[in-house]
Amino acid sequence: GDVVYTQTSLNVSCQRDDNRAFVDIEIGASNRKGGTSPRVAILTTNTYWGIGYALTHGGGCASNAASSNWFAYGSGTSYTYKARLVFNGSMATLDVPACLTVGHGNNVAYQAGSYRDKVIFTLAYQEWTSMPAVTTTLDMDYRVEVAAGCRVSQNPANLALVYTALSATDLNASTTLGLTCNPELPWSASLDATSGMASPLGLPYQLSLSTSQGVGVGYQQGIAITATIPRGLAGVCPSSQCQQATPSRYTLTI
Repeated sequence: GDVVYTQTSLNVSCQRDDNRAFVDIEIGASNRKGGTSPRVAILTTNTYWGIGYALTHGGGCASNAASSNWFAYGSGTSYTYKARLVFNGSMATLDVPACLTVGHGNNVAYQAGSYRDKVIFTLAYQEWTSMPAVTTTLDMDYRVEVAAGCRVSQNPANLALVYTALSATDLNASTTLGLTCNPELPWSASLDATSGMASPLGLPYQLSLSTSQGVGVGYQQGIAITATIPRGLAGVCPSSQCQQATPSRYTLTI
């Protein structure tokens, strides 16, 4: 599946008007889901659709887990960002990295369009008193763009047919291609050829698809590919067993 990381940072600057050496800060990040994971960005044209994402702090994006560790101010030590800023002269500054992660399985596709959510960062600092004082809030709009399309989420296997001369029944072999498309997205499928000849065996065969068109549903749909050698053919084989000299290859276009 696809995993997309977006990295940003918050710059915190504090100016002292006394002789303290440092200041302790805490930053919370509220989200639409009210402190649960995952967060959700909502499709702007249809609020029925949403995409879960994670908001994390600390380290690079690739090292962060796919679940949020950054929630609203007051959620507890494990769910907010805490740090100590040491003054250099009258100023203390710190860049706080933030990572937003969107990921999904290979057999999942979302409705195409623009998804948005708003994250509200709350900064508090430790005063001389025991209680921290909330100083400021900052809104950040988060947007996820989902393009329309399909992807092969399950590759078809090779087909092998073992035919007995003058068979009383047709010989069939099938495999399945898994196709995942955005919901409501029309798709079509076609083979570059629907028949062939197994050479030098002299055995003709047909290729067919279980369906040649459909509409995406957001999860995997199967297209069966079937090869058939008709009944009653003698074929050409100078010994008890023969095989096609070179495997045939075909292209399936979505």
